[in-house]
Order: sequence, then C-alpha cells, then structure tokens
Amino acid sequence: MLDSLDLKLTLDKETYNREIEALMQQLRSLQKDCWDHKLPVIIVLEGWAAAGKGKLLQKTIGYMDPRGFKVHPILSATEEEQKYPFLWRFWHKLPPKGSFGIFYHSWYTHLLEDRLFDLETDGSIPLLIRDINAFERQLGDDAVAIAKFWIHLSKKELKKRLKKYESDELESWRVRPEDWQQAKEYDRYAGFAEEMLTYTSTGHAPWTLVEGDCQRWARIKVLSQVVATITQALDRLRLPKTDIPSLPPPNGTATHRTRFFGQNRFRVTSTQR
Repeated sequence: MLDSLDLKLTLDKETYNREIEALMQQLRSLQKDCWDHKLPVIIVLEGWAAAGKGKLLQKTIGYMDPRGFKVHPILSATEEEQKYPFLWRFWHKLPPKGSFGIFYHSWYTHLLEDRLFDLETDGSIPLLIRDINAFERQLGDDAVAIAKFWIHLSKKELKKRLKKYESDELESWRVRPEDWQQAKEYDRYAGFAEEMLTYTSTGHAPWTLVEGDCQRWARIKVLSQVVATITQALDRLRLPKTDIPSLPPPNGTATHRTRFFGQNRFRVTSTQR
C-alpha cells in the first residue's frame, strides 16, 4: 500500500498558489454550509514526524472562522486518562453539530507511537482496531463527516527534515527524541502504519494516503479531499431519509436476532425456555 505511493510527485509554486487560494475560499464557504446544516466535521492528520502537518494545519485554518473549529493536538494518554477506556478522552473532544474538530494526531496514536515504544502490546492491537472501527461507525451513523489523512515520507526525506529542523534555532524545539526513533526504526513504524491503514479504512471513514515529500503537493491533496468529503456529506444530508430497521419482536427467533444484530453479537439459539 505505502510502497505504491509515488513520492516524487511535485507541484510548482505558481500552480500551488492558484489552487490553494481557490480551495481555501471553498472551505470557507463550506464551513458556513456546515453550520447552516448542523454538519459536524472531523479531520484527522496522521503521518510521519516532520511530515508538514503543522504547516498544513496553519493553512487549513487560516481562512476559517475561528468560532467554528477547534484543534486538538494529541500525545500519549496522561496518567489520569489511563484510568479510563482509551477512547474516553476523545469523546470529550468531538465537535458539536455544525463545527469542525481537527485532530493533530488522534486515537491512532495507540496504534503507532504507543506501539513503537511498547506501550501497547501486539496482542492488544486487534481489540483497539475493533473499538476504533466501532467508534467511527457510531460517528458515521450520526452523520459526522470524517476525513482521515496519512502523510507519507520516504526515509531519506524524514531524516533530511529532522536534521534541518534540529539545526534551526527557531525550529529545534519541535524535534523530539521520539521523532528520531521513527527514523531509526523506519521500516517497523511503516509496518505499523500499513496494518493500521489496512484494517481501519472503511466506507464511512476511509483513509486518504498523501505523498508528502513535496509539501505543496501534500497540502493541495489534503485540502482537495477535505472539500470533497464535506461536499459529499452535505449532499447526503439533502437526500430523503431512509427507514431505520425496526427491532425484532420480543419473542422472535434467533434468525431474526442474527439478521438485525449481526452474526457475532448474540449467540442465542432459541427464545423458548
């Protein structure tokens, strides 16, 4: 999956300036439409250290009304947050209807950085993936628009950017030991990302893979997809509402229950005692 990305893709400055201006105007207009139609939007930015997520974020919110979005930078769970189920801290950060929630890292931290530093065991990963998919399914059922991005870098570009930031007095504070660990264990971390992307890309919350070696290309691709995701979500809101399936009768058979709840939710063989 990640190996198939063409990291040599670039965009010239003139084209970039023209397209970024048009996209930001569209995003500003869509922000008002989301408010009018009470559509909540979640944007998840994941990827390598130094992938340009911060600069992308600055561009994204530069034209937006600050009253209509909130940015959530996510690191590993605090000692207090570890007392609760791992998704607890994210429920409190979900955007209200009509607003944007932008996650600079997200619940996927548990599948990536926490795993790299052995804070999560391999045995816990299937359960985390199951819970994340269920969480995003709930959001999708509640008509939340979700745009998830993985910004991918080559090993060479990752090291180049870390060295550049580290040598700059104004930028060196951004480089953490954890970032260099990603570069040191590039293949292992990429394997974690590949597994995460494979098992958590769903119809209601698909991943967009972004070629990140050229930051201009990456920004245009991300913002284009954000605009497309919101536009599609607004179009769905305008469609006639479909009927929600009714519950099976109280004394229904196991067949009815299986059809409604799914094969693995209930293992009832009979309602008769």
